[in-house]
Amino acid sequence: MTHTPLKWPATLALIALLGTLAMPAVAGEKVPFADAPEAVRQTVEREVGRTVRTLELETFDGQTAYEAEYEVDDVDRGLWVAEDGAVLARSVEIRVRELPKAVVDAVLAKYPGAELEEAERIEMASPAGTATQPAEVRYEVEIEIERNGRDIERELIVTADGDILSDELDD
Repeated sequence: MTHTPLKWPATLALIALLGTLAMPAVAGEKVPFADAPEAVRQTVEREVGRTVRTLELETFDGQTAYEAEYEVDDVDRGLWVAEDGAVLARSVEIRVRELPKAVVDAVLAKYPGAELEEAERIEMASPAGTATQPAEVRYEVEIEIERNGRDIERELIVTADGDILSDELDD
């Protein structure tokens, strides 16, 4: 009986490849539009009116979402779509001075002296069957603060009432 020696380098390479294919995408990862689920592509094309090149994989309110970023009349916009094609939220860039006072006060209370650099108004999609209720509005605020002689950028999500829902380092 003859034994064929295992070809370890090839076997390990195959295991690594299969493991990579089975791993879920990482939040913040850029995903080519063509690689997104069909339902996501259809929703983005319908809502945005054109194809975008890449989407960003995000965790949005605890679920996997694809963010499409695009421009209309030189204004940045965003669209978050669930894997099943449902629209989760839409955003539009606004001037920092357009932020509600409660949002600015909350950010500056947490980070005194911070420079508010950019802002977006995020309108959450209404849950199915509740289209008559006004949409919940949140604000994404990008700030810069100085810590130990270094400039640090943070991204906060804040409700219109000033409740900070998330606060992350901005890469």
